[in-house]
Amino acid sequence: MGPLLAIRRAGLRAVLVGSCGLLAASLVRADGLADLQSALGRLKEQQAVRAQLEISSYRRQVDDGVVDEANVSLTLLLAMRASGLSVHYGPELLARQIAEALAVSKDAEARQALSNLLRETGTASLVEVLTAAQVLSRSLGTAVFRAEAVDDWAGKPARRLSFEIPARVLPRKDRKYVKDFRTSLDVWIDAEGMPLASTLRSKVAGRAFLVVSFERELEQQRSYAVVDDRLIVMRAEERTRASGAGSQLESRTLKVLNLLAPER
Repeated sequence: MGPLLAIRRAGLRAVLVGSCGLLAASLVRADGLADLQSALGRLKEQQAVRAQLEISSYRRQVDDGVVDEANVSLTLLLAMRASGLSVHYGPELLARQIAEALAVSKDAEARQALSNLLRETGTASLVEVLTAAQVLSRSLGTAVFRAEAVDDWAGKPARRLSFEIPARVLPRKDRKYVKDFRTSLDVWIDAEGMPLASTLRSKVAGRAFLVVSFERELEQQRSYAVVDDRLIVMRAEERTRASGAGSQLESRTLKVLNLLAPER
């Protein structure tokens, strides 16, 4: 290697190192919370969108030593337009639900895993998948900002904003039973403040009616994408552990969204 080439390579390394340092410094200096709020404000969520939503659920419950486990999955077609949300339940899904209802009519102990998942997957949860900017904005309205840090997400530079969720988000009638409430929210944003992902962690413990103690742990992980003027939840995973009154529950729900071509 000649001296000129060595000098050039050394200069290139210096530029690269300097650029990385400037990027990190700019991420630190930036006001991440203001950037996030500004980015969410720019997302009006008016454009139409179509998608396929795949949902899978695992649930394990133990009551007085009796174990009940269930795995179930379903697929829905969603379309959000100016006229509102349309949800398409395919013929195969409807046939499964009818067969399950028939089995329950013959045996009250028959599994109702699909019916339970359909009830849990209500309109509100479907709307939230397609209007994530509104959901995050509401969460920020009650959250207490704690810290900002330089981080990465999926191998790309990012900023992590950390929040605490106060117990006042619980209904007043429920707070008297809660002795321990710890809930945090982390939001990863890019250089422009657009959300990349979020993680909610919650632990609640208490006692009801003096003798029944309970505990519940929840973790929600979401990754986002911007589609036109919408923030979309592309993947959401929720894990729950709960115990109380001689019962234990463990569950996991995964939602994966696949965008479809716009209607013509």
